[in-house]
Amino acid sequence: MITVKLAGGLGNQMFQYALGRSLSLRYGVALALDLSFLLDRSNGNSYVYRDYYLNMFDISVDKFIEKSPIHHVIRNKFAEKFRFNFPGVRVESQFNFNSTALNCGENCYYSGYWQSPKYFLESEECLRSDFTFLSTIKTSSQALLDRIKDSNSVCLNVRRGDYVGNKLHGVCTVKYYHYALEQLFQRTNNPTVFVFSDDVEWCRANLRIPYEHMFVGHEHAHTTEFKNFDAYFYIMSKCRHYIIPNSTFAWWAVWLNGRKDNVVIVPNRWFNDPNINAEELYEQTWIRV
Repeated sequence: MITVKLAGGLGNQMFQYALGRSLSLRYGVALALDLSFLLDRSNGNSYVYRDYYLNMFDISVDKFIEKSPIHHVIRNKFAEKFRFNFPGVRVESQFNFNSTALNCGENCYYSGYWQSPKYFLESEECLRSDFTFLSTIKTSSQALLDRIKDSNSVCLNVRRGDYVGNKLHGVCTVKYYHYALEQLFQRTNNPTVFVFSDDVEWCRANLRIPYEHMFVGHEHAHTTEFKNFDAYFYIMSKCRHYIIPNSTFAWWAVWLNGRKDNVVIVPNRWFNDPNINAEELYEQTWIRV
C-alpha cells in the first residue's frame, strides 16, 4: 500500500494525492490517505487549520486514515519501518524535487508537499479524470462562466488571507500585478480580466485595471454551504490566460485548464527563502516577472 499524509490547503492536497495516485498505479497497490495530521486541532490558535478538500473531485482512494500515531511519535522510531518519510523538520526537504521518492517501492509512507509535476508525469491522463468536479456551479454563476468562455478571458488571482505576514511565502505586491498586466496586454488582443481573490474588497481598493474587467465576488465562490472555493477553482480553470500568485491553488487551476497556447504570468520568486528551489513549478513557456 502507498500511504500519503495530507497537509495544507487544496493545492497542497492535490500534489500529495497526485504523488500517491501515480505510485499506486505504478506498483498496482492500494492508496491510503492519512488525514490524521490534517484533522488534528491541537496546534494552537496561531495555526491555520485546513479541512479535507479532495471530496470535491472524483478521486480514487482505497482507505482513509483518520487516527494515526505517526505524526505524534518521535520520527526515528519509525525510520526503519517506513523507507521514505519526510517528517517536516526541514522545509527544504519538503519542497525540493527528490527523484528518490519515485523509486521507494510499494509499501511506503509519504510525508511532504511534493510540489512538482515530475512526481506524476506518467499518470497525468488518469489524474485529469480523477480531478473531475463532482458539483456543478450555481445557476446564478452560469452567465459568468459563459462570459469567460466566450471572451479572451484572463484569470487574475490574488492570494492574501493566510499569506499576509507569512514568512515562507509572502503576498505578491500591487506592483507585481500591475506589471504583469502590462506584460499580458502586450501579448493578447482584447482581453477581459476576471479578478478572483480571497480578499475581493482589497482588490477593489488597490488594483487599478485600465481595461475591461470584473471583480468576481464570493457569491460565485462555492457550490455548497461548505466554504471550500470549489466553484472559484472550477471557473478559474476555464479562463484562457492567467496572472497568478505564488499559490498552488492557482497553479492547479492552470494545470486543469490544460491549454498550450495561453499566456501565464507568474512571480519570479515562489518562496521568500532563496534556499527553497521551486523551479519544478515553472513551465518553460510561463513568463516570470
